Amino acid sequence: MPDLESISDLSGIRKAAVLLLTVGQETAAEILRGLDKELVEDVSREIAGLGMIPDRQRDAVLDEFYNMALACGYMSEGGLPYATALLRKTLPPEEADRIIKEVAHAISSSPFNFLQKTESENLLTFIQDEHPQTIALVLSYVGYDKASEIMAGLASSKQIEVVKRIANMEQTNPDVIREVEKGLEHRLAAVMDQSFE
Repeated sequence: MPDLESISDLSGIRKAAVLLLTVGQETAAEILRGLDKELVEDVSREIAGLGMIPDRQRDAVLDEFYNMALACGYMSEGGLPYATALLRKTLPPEEADRIIKEVAHAISSSPFNFLQKTESENLLTFIQDEHPQTIALVLSYVGYDKASEIMAGLASSKQIEVVKRIANMEQTNPDVIREVEKGLEHRLAAVMDQSFE
């Protein structure tokens, strides 16, 4: 395999394969369990086709992964502006811009992203009358802390129904996720419009 000059020459699948080979089998298996079947197959094919990975390439992939993880940490601490400022002070400008662009895209395309900044009690009020399957789907995307606060606020009978659905939830069709997301976003916008009238 040729030693590529730049990390930007590598596909995302190749970077994932290199990273998984680097972290060891146990950690790699744990990561793969969190991916959808198609992505697992793509990454597995890439791993099977890899030969010896040049040190420089492995180091570049690890550096990029580290910087992306760092950027995501900054995002949770202070949002995109904070992450942007810190990354621009830490990395060369073109690398910082590339990472910020990737992280911003990942965050904006994350399902139910519009709910991330909604306070737990407001979100509870907003979704408590939804079908348990809808609540389960939303809770699987809002983060553990917020999900546990919302669960605690639900009626005990609804908690049981939501927990059952979360426990039995499989990979959800992206079209279904988008449809539920669009419906909730529309309803939330309508509620917000009424509250400002």
